[in-house]
Amino acid sequence: MTPALRALRDLVWPATCVACGRCGQTLCVGCAVDIMRVRDPRWHAPDPCPTSFPPTVAWGDYAGALRRVIVAHKDQDRLDAGRLLAGPLAEVLALALAGLPDPVLVPVPSSARSRRRRGRDPVVDIIRATRLDREVPVLPVLRHRRRVVDQARLDHDERRINLHAALELRPGWGAVLSERDVIMVDDVATTGATLAEATRALLEDPGGAAVTSLCAAVICATQRHDPSPQPGAAETK
Repeated sequence: MTPALRALRDLVWPATCVACGRCGQTLCVGCAVDIMRVRDPRWHAPDPCPTSFPPTVAWGDYAGALRRVIVAHKDQDRLDAGRLLAGPLAEVLALALAGLPDPVLVPVPSSARSRRRRGRDPVVDIIRATRLDREVPVLPVLRHRRRVVDQARLDHDERRINLHAALELRPGWGAVLSERDVIMVDDVATTGATLAEATRALLEDPGGAAVTSLCAAVICATQRHDPSPQPGAAETK
């Protein structure tokens, strides 16, 4: 949907809750309460945890109203949902940024097919709506180098195979990221395969970045358990 059509839709139809569809407001009181029930900002790792999975902080569980808001933003063209998700992202980014002298944010990219279908990149939209206490560059330096299938119905092993060597660092960006504190950003972590592949692409590909530290921030996660305590981004040197 084009921006003009979105604006026309918003004029013609009244606001509805992005999570339950009830008329009257973008997020109804009941769904807001449900979202706060799953709020639990902490360092997270999936179980089982894939090789190369980075230290990752998640705001809450991928469940209930929060899950429905994520889906509405990604697949139902509800851009107002992205503005709601900016608050949780800001909170986890504050945890990830603590004590980092020279950070950059690296969005985990959507596939080219998904971007064409949606006309946008949902993660980049949420980052743009996020307000932080400090200026942090956003560098979209990762890209897909081959086609991947939709992962919604794939299990842990199938996702790992689907994403193996699927991402790459754009040429020339390794030097830009050198000596920087990199925080990868995504909306959801499930099996951890996507963040593990993004880590591999950033650090291990030819021309990979010699970063000072690397971690990730996500809005929500499944299969959550606490890894060893994480005072901040893991050092890579």
